[in-house]
Parts: sequence; structure tokens; C-alpha cells
Amino acid sequence: MALSQKHRNALFVHFVGQLGDDVTEAFLAEFPAREGDELVTRAHQRAEFAEMRREMAEFRGEMRTEMAQFRAEVRTEMAEVRAEMAELRADVRTENAQLRTDMVALAAATNRRLTTVVLGATGLIITAGGVMTTLVVAAVR
Repeated sequence: MALSQKHRNALFVHFVGQLGDDVTEAFLAEFPAREGDELVTRAHQRAEFAEMRREMAEFRGEMRTEMAQFRAEVRTEMAEVRAEMAELRADVRTENAQLRTDMVALAAATNRRLTTVVLGATGLIITAGGVMTTLVVAAVR
């Protein structure tokens, strides 16, 4: 509790004769002059520390809860990403299989066309060879 100015003056007058000005001033400086300057008692300090510990425990509990919620959200998001990736892989495999099928069909069609062209050219060459043979035989006769 702070000393009133009246009490401070009474103490100063009482002790100044025995202790002197400097010592009396130093002595009175140890007693608070205003409410805000009061000394902290051990009981008050313990109570404040207990309150701080309680608040810190509450804060830790809240942080644990929030971290658990955050981890759960991240796990959920990661599961969704993994599912989407699996879906994309399946789509790519399907597309690749279709592309392979289309390429095989195109290669087979190209081979058929080439075979037809080659057979046609061979037929023309054989026919031309036959015509030339006929002409040579006719010319020789």
C-alpha cells in the first residue's frame, strides 16, 4: 500500500534527526508514493505467475487443437491430390493405349496401301516387259 504524503512527512520528520536527510530520503524511497509504485508481494507474484501458467497451458491446448485440425486438413488435401493424380494416370494410360491402337491401325493401312501400289507397279512392269518381249519377237521375225 502506498504511503500518503502526510505519512511520508511524519516519517521524514521523525527519522531526519536520527538518520540525516540522505538516509531518511533513501529509506522513504523504498515505500511507494503512489498506487502504481506499490511493491509486489510474493503472494501477488505467485498469483500472477499461476495465471500466466494457466494462460500458457490454455494457449498450448489451443495450439495443439489447431495443429491437429491443420494436420487433418493437410491429410485430406493430400488424399484428394493423390486421388486426382491416380485419375490422371489412368486417363493417360487410356489415352496411350488408344494412341497405340490407332498407330497400329494406321501402320496396317499404310502397309496395305504400299502393298497395293507395289503390286500395281509390279504388274505394270510385268505387262511392259511382256509388251516389249512381243515387240522384240515381232521385230526379230
